[in-house]
Amino acid sequence: MPPNLVVADKVVIPERQPEGPCLSFRSTVSARHATLEDDGYSAWLYLTSQSKYEVIADCFVYSRVELPDHLVSPVGKNGPPLLTRHYGTPAALQRSVPAESLRIEFSPDGNSAVVFLRDEPWTFVTYDQKHGYSKSLSVAGPFGYPWDEQLYHDHFPNHVG
Repeated sequence: MPPNLVVADKVVIPERQPEGPCLSFRSTVSARHATLEDDGYSAWLYLTSQSKYEVIADCFVYSRVELPDHLVSPVGKNGPPLLTRHYGTPAALQRSVPAESLRIEFSPDGNSAVVFLRDEPWTFVTYDQKHGYSKSLSVAGPFGYPWDEQLYHDHFPNHVG
């Protein structure tokens, strides 16, 4: 068991929200897929390789539940643990995210993807890094890296944000 993992029966797990949007798009330039999945606890962005549907990069997008103090995985939840207060920004908590408030766009070369949340660039991933960058993150860790404005503009030169 990892040292930061808290056994679920010793921690109050936030109540799961209804599943949220799931968006998936394929770049016509690179043949990569970018997918946003909201499981009712949190949303993640995934980027695939060019040759097959294999995830090569991911990043935390937002949390639908209060951020716990300790790293926990809800019972029965397959996938990543909940974002903790240590890693999250105040903006990480997004209780209600309608599908129409989200969009995914690719970089001009199709090798990077960005999620817009309410028309604001929020999270992006690149093909050459395992984890991406998010405005929901305050420090680097297993969820990704804090937002990097310069790197965002390097990969998405035609976007304003």
